[in-house]
Formats: sequence, structure tokens, C-alpha cells
Amino acid sequence: MKKFFVMAVMAVAALNANAQWWAGGSFGLNFDNGGNRNGDQNTTSFQISPEVGYNLDDKWSVAIALGFGTSNNATSTADAMGNYYGAKLEESNNFFKVAPYVRYTFCKTAPVSFFVDGGFGFRFYNHDGGSQFNVGIRPGVAFAATKKLSLVATTGYLGYQKDSEKAGDGSRFGLGLDNTIIFGAYYNF
Repeated sequence: MKKFFVMAVMAVAALNANAQWWAGGSFGLNFDNGGNRNGDQNTTSFQISPEVGYNLDDKWSVAIALGFGTSNNATSTADAMGNYYGAKLEESNNFFKVAPYVRYTFCKTAPVSFFVDGGFGFRFYNHDGGSQFNVGIRPGVAFAATKKLSLVATTGYLGYQKDSEKAGDGSRFGLGLDNTIIFGAYYNF
């Protein structure tokens, strides 16, 4: 038993000696002023998503991201002449997400790497008790600013998403190439 314990400690120490752990995350801030002749809608949202990962080798990594965010919507209506009337309807929604993923780096030219993240995620909303499940892939690029610091950006999404909420359920499958770019930074241990 004593030999087994010593061998287990040595194995964990050897694994950590070559470990390529990283920690970091991303954040997002969005302001949307969507006014038209029939009303005005202003949306402000904020999200922070810390994550931790482990490089298995030069091409493969595993990671998990946690996310916290809030979204505030203010809507007012207008008549045909564009005159606003009635009270503004304000709504706030907070969420928490868990998203494990696998990263495959398919091209690496120092200091830039191109990768694709594949994984799934769960998002839970407090406003209506709703939830969301998604599975898919997202392309990205990483820039090794220093030996310890990497800057990362991802955009687009190919996958499936299922929403469950009190107001109704919905699902969608698709490819999204939009103007949403997620920036992040990682510290490599």
C-alpha cells in the first residue's frame, strides 16, 4: 500500500511537471439602440466568462468555461407619426452558463495559431426559469504575446441550440457568421 501511494504521488508530480495549464477568460459588453417608427428598444448586456484549460499536446486542449451575465431591455411604443406614448417596459435577465469544450489547433505559425473549439453548453436564466442547451463548433485565432500570455478571438458558430422556457420552446440549427467577436486572454502556467 505504501509503495502504491508513493508511485501515485510520483505519477501526479510527473504529470504536473509537464503540465500546460492555462487560465483566463473573455468578456463582452453590448449596447443596442434599435429605434424605428413603431417604437424604441434599447438593450444593454454584459457577460464575463472565466475559464481554465489543459493542453494535452501541441494540437489538443480541454477546457471548461463558466459564464455570468445580465441583459437589460427597455422598450417603448410609438404611433404612426413616430410619437412615443405609454410607459417604458423594462426587463432584466441574468444568466449562468457552464460550457466544457475541446480545442483543436490545426495551424500554428509562431506566434499565431488557428483553432476550432467544439463543445456543448448549458445556460440557465433567472427571468423566466428558462434554460438553453447548445452543441457546436466555433473557429478562432490565438496570438502568443509572450511565453505566458495569449490573446484569443473567436467568431461565428455552427451547431444546434435548444431553448426551454415558460413562454415556449424553440430550437435551431445553423451556421452563424455575424459581427460578434469574442475577445479573451489566457495566462499559461
